[in-house]
Amino acid sequence: MTLLDRLRLDGRVALVTGGAGGIGRVIGEQLRDLGAITVLADRSDSVAAVAQSLGGTARNVGALAFDVTDSKSVDKAVAEIVLRHGKLDILVAAAGIAYEEKSLDHSDENWRRVMAINVDGVFYCMRAAGRELAKAGGGAIVAISSIAGVTTV
Repeated sequence: MTLLDRLRLDGRVALVTGGAGGIGRVIGEQLRDLGAITVLADRSDSVAAVAQSLGGTARNVGALAFDVTDSKSVDKAVAEIVLRHGKLDILVAAAGIAYEEKSLDHSDENWRRVMAINVDGVFYCMRAAGRELAKAGGGAIVAISSIAGVTTV
């Protein structure tokens, strides 16, 4: 048995936020290749085209549009995944934004937007997925960060 064989995720259901582009899209592709039923999520319906480009339902890749900054939207999305697939095994919280501005010039509005997506959104997703993982007796949650968190004054 090879290392890749031991990493197989056949039959596992994974949710990847930020799945319409960047890191989330690539993680979704890798989960698909490892055999997971992968649901790519993003705030716009464009995520459906990304899921289709990764093989769509023929390759066990689906899409779901919701806003990670809205806890009710997150709860509803996780419930939809469980309804469609019977469970949720993996959350990859990859939705995030970077805002290129010096801290001294950062407006309150931009600060709230960054924090709503990068902190609140991750928490809402972890909480909603965590409830399902706890019911099932386990699973995996991966929260993605980036070097964009390092700023200068």
